[in-house]
Amino acid sequence: ITFVDITERREMQEKLQKAHDELQHQVAERGDELRKSAIWFHGLFQILDEAVLVVTPTRILEEINPAAERMFGYKREELAGKSTEILHVDHEHYVEFGEKLKEAFDKGDTAEFDFSGKRKTGELFPTRHTVSLLKDHGGTNVGIVSMVRDMSADDKP
Repeated sequence: ITFVDITERREMQEKLQKAHDELQHQVAERGDELRKSAIWFHGLFQILDEAVLVVTPTRILEEINPAAERMFGYKREELAGKSTEILHVDHEHYVEFGEKLKEAFDKGDTAEFDFSGKRKTGELFPTRHTVSLLKDHGGTNVGIVSMVRDMSADDKP
């Protein structure tokens, strides 16, 4: 090993250390940004008056907000991992809802329509849905978010 080899190795180690330090700094900054975004998202999710349902592309419930708990009468834990079919009048209704979603999503649109919902008690009620497909940065479908408004609540004083 020559003196030049050692010098080159040290220079390379210094460059690698500098690049590592810069990357760590960027990760720390990005982490702060992500934490702030998560706090904002969580706050909005919790206070919305409309029900928000976050589901997989196969329509399995992953998350609901407190408004959805009040609207449908289920606790978050009762719905986690279940098909959204539980919130529909019957199987045919569930299939029809899926067809409306597919039609809108195939056009690249957000689906907006009125439909009936079903509470845990079995009570049916009119709803308005705004449903969007969630995609990652690569364009892959990763989920669906649905905002649901209880239209019967508009009739109450």
